[in-house]
Parts: sequence; C-alpha cells; structure tokens
Amino acid sequence: MATDGTMTGVEAGGLFPRLQQRFGLREDPLAMDLPFFPDAQRQHALESLRHLCGFGDMALLLTGAKGAGKTRILAELVRSESARLAFHPLEADALTSPQALARHLLGIAYQGLVDGDSPQDAIFGFFRWSESATRKGRRLVLLIDDADRVPSELIRLILAAHQAADTSQCAVPVLAGLDSLVEQAGLEADLTGGSTVHQVHLRPLVQAEIAAYLEPRVHRAGGKVSELLSTRNMAQIYELSQGSFGRLKRVTPAVWLGLASVSSDRPGPAALLSGLKWPTVVILLLAGSWWLVSRQYDAVTAQTDQPESAVTERTRSTITLGPDHFDKGETVEPAPSPPVSEMPAPEPTTLPAQTIIPPENQGSGVSEPSQSDAELIAGKTAEVSSSEAGVAIQSADAPVEATAARDAKSELTSSEQATAPPEPAPARPAANPGKQSGSSDGTTGDATPAWKPALAARFVPLATLHEKTGFTAQLIAGYEEATAVRFINQHESVANLHYTRSERKGRDWFVVFYGHESTKTAVSKAMADLPKALREHDSWIRPINTI
Repeated sequence: MATDGTMTGVEAGGLFPRLQQRFGLREDPLAMDLPFFPDAQRQHALESLRHLCGFGDMALLLTGAKGAGKTRILAELVRSESARLAFHPLEADALTSPQALARHLLGIAYQGLVDGDSPQDAIFGFFRWSESATRKGRRLVLLIDDADRVPSELIRLILAAHQAADTSQCAVPVLAGLDSLVEQAGLEADLTGGSTVHQVHLRPLVQAEIAAYLEPRVHRAGGKVSELLSTRNMAQIYELSQGSFGRLKRVTPAVWLGLASVSSDRPGPAALLSGLKWPTVVILLLAGSWWLVSRQYDAVTAQTDQPESAVTERTRSTITLGPDHFDKGETVEPAPSPPVSEMPAPEPTTLPAQTIIPPENQGSGVSEPSQSDAELIAGKTAEVSSSEAGVAIQSADAPVEATAARDAKSELTSSEQATAPPEPAPARPAANPGKQSGSSDGTTGDATPAWKPALAARFVPLATLHEKTGFTAQLIAGYEEATAVRFINQHESVANLHYTRSERKGRDWFVVFYGHESTKTAVSKAMADLPKALREHDSWIRPINTI
C-alpha cells in the first residue's frame, strides 16, 4: 500500500515523536507491515491470486479505490510465493508504447528484438517463450501496479498476446489499479464472459475492521488499546479515513493527538436545530392529524345528539298516471297520514260506472270523472293497476294507503266491474330471452327445439369431457360459436382440434382445445408438433374435466 509518510515518519519530523512522548510508544504502529490483515476479504483475495497465478489460465485484475491495499497484497503475494513463481514487476510509468513494453519483456527473456520483427510480434513471441519456463517448473508472473496509468491499447495488447499463447502455461499478467481500469481498458466483455480475465475487488473497511487492523499494532507498539482505540477515537478515525488504508495511516495520529478537525462531542446550536428538524416535523404532522380527527368526531357527535323532532321527516312523492295526467314527472306531496291506529275504518263507497274509463274508450262519448272523484280514486286505490282504473299511484311509504286501496277494491260491485271491457292477460316473458333452454351438449326438452353444433365433426359435448381425466390445451374461447368454427377451419389440417359448448355468466361459452394426454408434459410435447402459428399461440394447459 502506497502511503504518505510525512505525518508519521520520525525523520521527517512528523507526529510520531509526539505520539511516542505522550503515549510511551516503542515504535510507530502505523508503519508496521506485519501482521498481514486478513479481514475485509483481504485473505480471500490473496489466496485467489496465489492459486490462479500458479494453476490458472486467465489474466488477473486486482481493483479497488485509492488506498484500498492493492500494493500491500501484491507485496504479500511475492513474499509468500517467490519459491515457486517467478515474479517480474513492470513499472506503469515506463510502459508508454509498444516498443517500451517489448523492450521490458525481452529483457526478462534475456534476448533482444530481432531485426525485422515488430514490437507486437516480440510481445506475442515473449508469451509463447514463457511456456517453456513453466515446463521447467517455475511459472512467470507479470506484476503491473497502478495499471490504470498504462495506455489502454497496451493493456489490450498484453491480454491479446496472453490469449494467443497456451494460457495454462504462459506468463500470467496481474494488473492492479482503480475501479476505472475496467472501463478504461474496455474489459467489460472479458469479465462478463468469465473465460479470459478474472477480477478480484477490494472493498473499503468498516469501523469494526479498522479496529481489528489497529489493535495488534497498538499492542506491539506498547500502547493502551482502551485509550487509543476508544469509542470516540474509532468513530473519528472511521469518519476521516472512509475505510481506506492510505487515509487511515494519515489521519490516525492526528486523531490520537486531538488535532483532527472533527465535530466535538457537544453539538452547537446549529447542530441541535438540525437534529430537531425531523422530530419537529413528525410532531406537527401528528398534531394536525389529531386536530382533524377530533373535528370530524365532534361533527358526528353533534348529529347524533340532535332530538328526534329535529330530524327531517321523510316525505312521500306520488306519481299520478292516467288519462288526465300525461306528465310522468308530476309529483304530489300529500299531507302526512295519521297513524294506523287513529285512522277511521273506510266507509263503503260505490263508484259510478263512468269513473272507470279504459284507455281505449277515451273520446268515445263516455263521461269522464270529475276532478274530486279522480282525487278520491287516487287517494284510496294506490295499488289498482292502470288497466283496471286508468290511474297508478306509487308511494314511498304506502302501508296505510295500501290498506285503504284493498278495502276500496273489494267494494267494487260486479255491475261496476262489468262496465270495463276485459283486458287480455299479458304474455309472460321468457325467463332468459334470447337463450334456448337445454344442456351444453345440444340436448333439449320437447318444448324447445334442440341446439345443433355448426361443425358437428369437431364438436365434443361438455358432459363427455367431464367424464374424462388428464389434460388438454385450451387455445381460444368466446361467446360466439362462429369464432370457434372459424378458428378450427383456419387450421383444418390439425386433426385433434375440437370445441365444446359450456356456459359463462348466463351465456353460451365456446372453447377450442387441442389433444388429450395424461400429463401436462405430454400435452406440451404434443404442442411442439403443431404448425408454427399454433405453437406461438397463447395456450392454457388445464385439466380436461374443468372446461
């Protein structure tokens, strides 16, 4: 890990002498490379690089933010695997052109550029030559740190030469750089395929991992863990370092000496107001909701406490129809009727024969009832039909009027009823007009003609399907038989295409289905043999006895 030692170095007059004087430290804990930090997946990253460098067939990409520890992991890789692997670091700033890259690679092979060969040929030749080194027992590994500073065309040239050779034996390129290296070198396709480049990513540290990194170093330096790694110090170190090893080494001495520019433990007025902003908003919203609900509750309570006398009495509307009232919108609001117990018994009333005028006799010279007689009839015959008296009265509250109407109707004499010509009984409409009674398979009773399928050769009665077991594929369904017939005729060559007739929402429902198999898998296989138009058609594989 490349770090800035200006704050911790003793020779540069940094902060370590002050730490040593104040805390009695024997050495600088932030300058210790050992022990290697295994948490935050660093040990996993190291093991992946060790294995793939020795036995892999892919180029390796080590990425992470600045100060994430890429250089430290490369150093640990070289320290632990130098016995069986030959590591060759290449300086990123020195790789400025294909000629410079070829010169460095040929220097590893102890040979020069042959006259007539291009730099690209020399680079490809180096990777082919490196196969012999592996066969001798020691594989070559090319380490390029800060590879994001290398021109992208050189990165692509190295990867192309690696892929052109035997990747299981040739030199392994290990490129370490920032996360932008993937996009900069155009490696998205190589990473997506997963066969040419393997990426190892280093994430930032969390606060607990920072404490785990510092604790053994503080112990080794002779410091007090409880003092240097207190909760307050760790919170400040994590806030300022942002999980980076590089920043961690720079800011930790300043935090320990109280020189870090972080917020104090006692917040000022601005911080207090900022902290109270959201609680204040929540309290205001709750208060507003409580006020609104209380207003609605008071309004409901006020309506409930009103006396019965204050409740508006329901009015009754009477619509009068007949020869003298052709305006169906005319309404009459009669005076409120007394209770049933206080009403006198209706007196027998004999209506003159002339008061019952059928509509067909209007204008024939028969005398019409007077206005007072018509009102009397309207008040006492609320349920008399228009064909019997020429007047129909509909009332919202008619218990009393209905009783009076029945009494008045019973008092009509036979001679008075004889004056009205008999009305023919109206024909009773069918229970379900437009639909013939009968079962779904076409059988009917004797009174209604039987329904017959339009395409009998392809029709299967519903009762027959309900007796079967297994599965079928439903293709279309609709209310019109013509739709099902037309669909079957369009695919006349398909032998197992049939339809049936069921019922849905009180109407005929025609379903076109294909095949009959014991399992859904068998139906799916049978559908695969259909023409393309039917294979691509939306289908529903369902039990055949549920159609």
